Amino acid sequence: MREIFLGPLGSHKNYISHIAFPNVQEYLSFKQQNQEQGQTSTPAKYAELRIFLNALNALNNIPDYLFSEHQDKIKADIKSLRRVLMKKFPELERLADLANAAKHCGRYNDGKGWTRAQDLQRAAINVRIGSTIGQSVEYEFLGPLPEHDAILRDAFTFWLSYYHGSRSLDDLIKA
Repeated sequence: MREIFLGPLGSHKNYISHIAFPNVQEYLSFKQQNQEQGQTSTPAKYAELRIFLNALNALNNIPDYLFSEHQDKIKADIKSLRRVLMKKFPELERLADLANAAKHCGRYNDGKGWTRAQDLQRAAINVRIGSTIGQSVEYEFLGPLPEHDAILRDAFTFWLSYYHGSRSLDDLIKA
């Protein structure tokens, strides 16, 4: 009951339920709506990418809220907690790689090379030349890419299982 009086940023569980999960749900709904309506215009795809990035960052920020609230139990700094989480839960490492690439315009990971922000999208110019149709030039923007969408969904599933009690706080913070 105390949680409700702390506001959406007052605890990690409140952040999860009032900020992170709604951002992911907004993205998934927007994407589904675009698919159902056949919406593939550039402005719609740009908006979809923006909402995806909001969801990506919201999920990636959960460890910060968890650390802030429970640092007395964690007995480490935030960087150490993130390292433990990423080593123990690869879906969180993949999420962090994407979120940090977008946030910093690129991210170098030992053994993996660079993940660049521009790698989260694809743009193409399609030129069609035909004898009956004539010529056409179309700009096509793809983003978020399916492999990145899967990373977001995996991380969302992870945090959903934590939120609903399938994983405990101790499961997360113990190396």
